[in-house]
Amino acid sequence: MITTDLVLLGGGHSHALVLKMWGMKPLPGVRLTLISDRSAAPYSGMLPGHIAGFYSFEDCHIDLRHLAEFAGAQFYLDHAVGLDLAQKQVLCDRRPPVGYDWLSIDIGSTPQQQTVPGAAYAIPAKPVHHFLQAWETFLQDLQARPDYPWQLAIVGGGVGGVELVLALQARIQRLAREGGRSPTVQFHLLQGGQHLMTGQAAAVQKTFQRCLQDRNIQVYLQNPVLEIEAAPPRYLLRTASGFRLPCDRVFWTTQAAPAPWIAASGLATDDRGFILVTETLQSCSHPQVFAAGDIATMAAHPRPKAGVFAVRQGKPLYENLRHVVQGETPRPFVPQKALLALIGDGEGRAAASRGVWGLPLSQTLWHWKDRIDRRFMAKFQELSPPLAMGDMDTRLSPPPLMYCAGCGSKVGRSVLDLTLQRLRQEGRLAADPQPDIVVGLAGADDAAVIQSHPQRFLVQTVDFFPSPLADPFLSGQVITEHCLNDLYALGADPHSALAIVTVPHGQPRPQEETLYQLLAGVVERLQSVGASLMGGHTTAGETLALGLSCNGWVNPVDLWQKQHLNLGQVLILTKALGTGTLFVAQKKGQAKAAWMDAAI
Repeated sequence: MITTDLVLLGGGHSHALVLKMWGMKPLPGVRLTLISDRSAAPYSGMLPGHIAGFYSFEDCHIDLRHLAEFAGAQFYLDHAVGLDLAQKQVLCDRRPPVGYDWLSIDIGSTPQQQTVPGAAYAIPAKPVHHFLQAWETFLQDLQARPDYPWQLAIVGGGVGGVELVLALQARIQRLAREGGRSPTVQFHLLQGGQHLMTGQAAAVQKTFQRCLQDRNIQVYLQNPVLEIEAAPPRYLLRTASGFRLPCDRVFWTTQAAPAPWIAASGLATDDRGFILVTETLQSCSHPQVFAAGDIATMAAHPRPKAGVFAVRQGKPLYENLRHVVQGETPRPFVPQKALLALIGDGEGRAAASRGVWGLPLSQTLWHWKDRIDRRFMAKFQELSPPLAMGDMDTRLSPPPLMYCAGCGSKVGRSVLDLTLQRLRQEGRLAADPQPDIVVGLAGADDAAVIQSHPQRFLVQTVDFFPSPLADPFLSGQVITEHCLNDLYALGADPHSALAIVTVPHGQPRPQEETLYQLLAGVVERLQSVGASLMGGHTTAGETLALGLSCNGWVNPVDLWQKQHLNLGQVLILTKALGTGTLFVAQKKGQAKAAWMDAAI
């Protein structure tokens, strides 16, 4: 019985840990929903290593679809554009508003660009997927023009900017060694402050300054960028000192900034627009809203925007969310004051920094960092729920057979034919006794056809499926598309539909939210083809399921039938085959997020 809706907005490090722990110990009656604009969430600790070529995409990305499946959570692939705090709704870009009883926000941050004219020409380090796409595009351009004198600028000399420029250069040098050609690429690192890597140990700052110098990376201190001008085919950076730098790509890694809609939502924020939270990680103005990671600022304990703090917030966030949904008092959390930073150089070495203490670059520290990062990612790549002692013998049993929830959920054709044959033999069923039935039981086609008018036939079909996805809105769209396909198979134009819905047991408000999301998906697809939802019937059951009885019109001369196929005619498939197999693979934790994104 669903009683409470807990919505996690964003797939950041804190929420990834919440999902993992929730899957290990779920709470009955609580429906968990994850809203994320990406199905694969990057782990910041391994991204420089990925750029440098040490890690694959899968090594350093958390498969949120798989993780949500493990946690028993609904997964909505979309990004938020606002909040309606009065109605307790998350406003999304491509779907209806999502209601919640409790909300947690962990959407990270992006580099600050709004204050610099022309900064839109730059490639921000976040969102990560946009950056990686732009980087791969540059590598292709580099391969196509290896003799061109490339000039690359990185704006921002914090830890992120230094690690990025070293990783970019290391990757290009590694590709050059593998390809036998050495392209000309000059890197420029621009920092507005007097020192690189502010906040790190002085010895570590000096270590990386020497490293940059040894690798011929030009460093410009006290040179904040005031403007980026388009100067085709290059860009022109103008700094406060009057320096003008022409370059081919600009990568932006300056101070973090929040999404603009956060402040507009009405949540209390700090002077930079990040959500202000208490020691319990609840909003200072709206206690039904939690926040963690870069998007949050603890009012009593402000800390730098760093992934390690988001990781440390994961467990207290999980525990406090469990407390509040059970009507208990959340507990305060005080973050550590200093963090240990292990900073890589892109070539298999790392330095360590904590407060005023630091260690120079070494392979030993890199191996230590690599082991820590891989151990963290293993939490989300090995998602087997713990078995009770009495269940240990199930490890020796073969895995249960799982059917495709689409066509594979149908009763087999032989069973259907034998059943209809028995009914006819017993005189209980006649094959199309009405003279106006053009296609019916005797035709064995995708839909029934009734001659309602000499120049127009009524085509009717019915389909019913369990929800194939942990997203009722998207399931409504997918199932509606599937049901309409039987009209298209006979050449008919959709006109209208009746729905029959099974909604999971629950309190009225969660049931209303599920039905709203599902029917919104149905109506969106019907309206896109000029059809209407006329009505239907709802019932409560164990799992969400949807069926549609679809009506369409076709001119008799345009009617397509299976039994009238002629030699030489061609069947054109307008959608990929095998998507049902992927849905089953996802249920078994064997489908990559990118596969599911493409299928959907």
